[in-house]
Amino acid sequence: MALYTSMSQEEVQLCVYGLWSIWWARNDFVFNPRGLDPRFVADRARYGYAEFLSTMEGKASRALPVVKWSGIQGAVKINCDVAADHAKGRVGVGCVAR
Repeated sequence: MALYTSMSQEEVQLCVYGLWSIWWARNDFVFNPRGLDPRFVADRARYGYAEFLSTMEGKASRALPVVKWSGIQGAVKINCDVAADHAKGRVGVGCVAR
């Protein structure tokens, strides 16, 4: 907690985008085994953060193309998410299979 409180809001936001980019690269490697250049991972975080800032200013940056998942014949895609409320001691889990 001390690290978070010593960081500026911008540093926290950039850190979140960096962690998300690492998580994305890890999943890409697990499901599509190929190497990713760490510079690409860092650039992806910086681009995402810059897009977030421009959106917050009301100036949309170059829009990324929308890619719709079309599925693989005979495969099932499962998405899951978890939320926890430590103060109330509650946890929620949701999954969708399609």
